[in-house]
Amino acid sequence: MSDVWGIALVTAVIAIGVSGGPGSARADEACPPAVKVTGDRALARELAADLERRGVGATASEDCPRVTAKVARQGELVRVEATDEYGRSRTWEVRDVTTAGALVESWTKQEADEIDLGPAPEKAAPEVIAMAPTKTEAATVTETVVAAPTGAPGLRGGVSIAFESATAGDAAWYGGTVGGCVRLATVCVGGRLRGARSTPPHHGLTALDLLATAELPIARAGFVFAPGATLGVGWTRATTDEPHALDPSMDVGGVRAGVQLAVARPIVGAFSLELLLAFDGAIVGQSDAPAALSRSLGRIGLGLRYGGR
Repeated sequence: MSDVWGIALVTAVIAIGVSGGPGSARADEACPPAVKVTGDRALARELAADLERRGVGATASEDCPRVTAKVARQGELVRVEATDEYGRSRTWEVRDVTTAGALVESWTKQEADEIDLGPAPEKAAPEVIAMAPTKTEAATVTETVVAAPTGAPGLRGGVSIAFESATAGDAAWYGGTVGGCVRLATVCVGGRLRGARSTPPHHGLTALDLLATAELPIARAGFVFAPGATLGVGWTRATTDEPHALDPSMDVGGVRAGVQLAVARPIVGAFSLELLLAFDGAIVGQSDAPAALSRSLGRIGLGLRYGGR
């Protein structure tokens, strides 16, 4: 029973940390601002160089927002239209590229920090902002805010499939898992379906688990680390060929909980190679299970993920 209570305690700690712990702030800090500049080639190169001097690169970390800025010459003004991945956009008409760089930098850093800019009415008149004079001339900026289209996705996430193995005493398990999650604020919430098979001496074990998952993605050094917790139901059919067994086949079910750590590394496009380490066990039920069926399992999995967290 100590293993069961240990699993429940660790699960509770992870769930509390995922929902509102200090890790949430660290996840936000993992997203540096990034802007892809398009449009007029000469102006685009100049704006990209200005943004780079301000610490805004062109490549976003995995699962981090990236703004696209389209720049063009409009008479004596420079017109910049910045659009985020949710479809919200802002347009500025300014005197020079330096002013444009300052405005794009400010908005992009807000996007990287996941600050909600607030939708403006679709037919709202452009807002005119008078900026402080520079040493050479006063710069007047015309800013147009466009809200994201109705129903535009505000979520990020992905799906994964993996081969998985587990051990418990003399029993070795082999199987697979499919799962996915969607990003809600700093947490990725989803589910996982797992199937596994084990053949310890004189027994055959077939297990199927359906679990809800909650993960806290943290991007570091090109990897995404996602500690999390699982909670759901499990079913196992146990058979035996022992001649004196009272019941050669029996079904066992119960509630399972656990903790996990997923480590993903992008390989090509939206695909990532993913390593999954997990420990889970039965917290309710399985009291009448055969001795060959362990209440808890340590697992390791390797697979592919499409999308992020």
